[in-house]
Amino acid sequence: MLIVTGVFCLAAIIARSSLLMALAVLAASACLGARTGYSYASYSLAIFEPTLTVVVFSMVALIAYRASRRLPAEYARLAVTAARTSLLLINFGFWIGSLWGDPLMLIRSLAAKDVSSTLMTKPIIPAVAFSVMWAVALLGAGFWAVRANRRWLVNLVAVFSGIHFYTQWFERLGATPLSVLLGGLVMLVSALALWLFNRRIANSSRS
Repeated sequence: MLIVTGVFCLAAIIARSSLLMALAVLAASACLGARTGYSYASYSLAIFEPTLTVVVFSMVALIAYRASRRLPAEYARLAVTAARTSLLLINFGFWIGSLWGDPLMLIRSLAAKDVSSTLMTKPIIPAVAFSVMWAVALLGAGFWAVRANRRWLVNLVAVFSGIHFYTQWFERLGATPLSVLLGGLVMLVSALALWLFNRRIANSSRS
């Protein structure tokens, strides 16, 4: 997959294609075991290394963002695409980690002398740690995005904040009539706030 990642990245630079750059980042995630699946009427997402996914693509996003501020416009667009795709993968890593934790299988397998010992799946980093860190990361990113007027990032934070909220809400409370009602009300208020923010940004860009 590293070869595929390199080919996509090189092709993206030559063709100046944001689509190919996004595919290059997604191919890189497969090197850490990320994958999607489909069976009849159901889709699946697998992140086998949540911690490494968060750490590696946080660095990719930061490097790409800084590069986008120094490159010519046509290449800066590719760097921004790489950063945005990395942010998606970071949130996916947090999401999976907040549900099942992380047994750090890759790191343990590289350090273990007995390969059979790497079959242990007991989480080393608990799910609650991912849940808390994800909330902190979303809060920090959202605060910076609003101050820096980064509309795309504000909407991304809003989407994954909703996913995070619903995941933890129903994991803790279950799907009862009251929890569904209260969860829906919270999301309606959040959607209204996001709509008002986007309208304000759109109006300010016209003036």
